[in-house]
Amino acid sequence: MRIVILNTLLVSCFVSSAVVCAQESVSSENNIYDSYFEATKPVGNVLGNQLNKFSDALLRQTTIGQRAQQAKEQQQLKRDVQTKRVVRSVKDCIKPNGLIDDEVQMCVNGTREKTW
Repeated sequence: MRIVILNTLLVSCFVSSAVVCAQESVSSENNIYDSYFEATKPVGNVLGNQLNKFSDALLRQTTIGQRAQQAKEQQQLKRDVQTKRVVRSVKDCIKPNGLIDDEVQMCVNGTREKTW
C-alpha cells in the first residue's frame, strides 16, 4: 500500500512539474525551466514507468503468493484426508484364539479391514 501511494505521489509530482513547466514555457520563450524540463523529461518518464512496473509486480506477487500458499494448504489437507488411516487397537483386530500375525498388524495400522 505504501508503494502504491509513493508511486502515485511521484507520478503526480512529475505531472504537476510538467504542467508548471509547460505553462511557464508558454509565458516565456527561453528560460531555465525549459531546459530543465527537457533534460529531466526522459528520466521522469523512465522512473514513472519503472515504479509502475515495480508496484504492479509487487502487488501481483503478494496476491499470487497468498493464493499459492492457500492452494498448498488445501492440497495438504486433501492429502491428509486421503492418507488418513484408522488406527485400531490390537484388542479390536486380534484373530480368534489370540493369534497375532501380519494381517492383524495391517488391521491395527488401518491398511486392512477386519474380515475374520
